[in-house]
Amino acid sequence: MKLAGKRAVVVGGGSGSLGVARDLAPYGIRCMAITPSLFETGLIAGMHDEDRARLVSEAVFPRRPGRPEEFAQLVRTIVENPMLNGGTVRLDAGTRCAVADNLDDTVF
Repeated sequence: MKLAGKRAVVVGGGSGSLGVARDLAPYGIRCMAITPSLFETGLIAGMHDEDRARLVSEAVFPRRPGRPEEFAQLVRTIVENPMLNGGTVRLDAGTRCAVADNLDDTVF
């Protein structure tokens, strides 16, 4: 959990934002979660081209990794809009990744 300016909390991941929002409401602090998909980071830059292409192909639109400034833009919007509280915003270009389990099948 990170504290942002203007009495807002930004939580990574989707779980717990409503509970945190309720706990911090008496202090005038809001809480939102952001669930991003693939973003341009040092880790992504070091991936093999074919692995990166496979991950990017799962996006609906735009078919590219997110840019750090796009993440920052969403954080700014959350901080500036006082009605956003206790929710989760997906920042994922419509990506819905399947999860493979140890039984060699796919779970959605």
